[in-house]
Amino acid sequence: MVRSCTAERPEVSLLTETSTEYGRSLLRGILRYSRLHGLWLFYIEPEHLDQFLPPKGSWLRDGILARTGSPEMIRRVLASGLPFVVSSLYEAQQSRVDPRSGEIRTDCEAVARMAALHLMETRLRRG
Repeated sequence: MVRSCTAERPEVSLLTETSTEYGRSLLRGILRYSRLHGLWLFYIEPEHLDQFLPPKGSWLRDGILARTGSPEMIRRVLASGLPFVVSSLYEAQQSRVDPRSGEIRTDCEAVARMAALHLMETRLRRG
């Protein structure tokens, strides 16, 4: 049973690890967005990458923001029936998890090109 979102305070489940700087930075960005665009209520349990999705009846939320580490976690998020945004750990994973979802992806090749260009422009050379 999923209740509908209250216009004033959407309840969002945050499923991301808090054991890495990337996960903590992601959470800081979400909190900053919430402060700027209306307060949200969050459900989060500090976890690692192998966290689990709580049973549907034990948490009534309006959406999920998840950093997924396995296809099983993606299946569980999909099965919840809630709107969600996924940040995948694996670049090789299929591009769109679900047409109803949002997705955060990192373009590692573009990051590497930018890093190499920066090093060449600042004259940092090998050897």
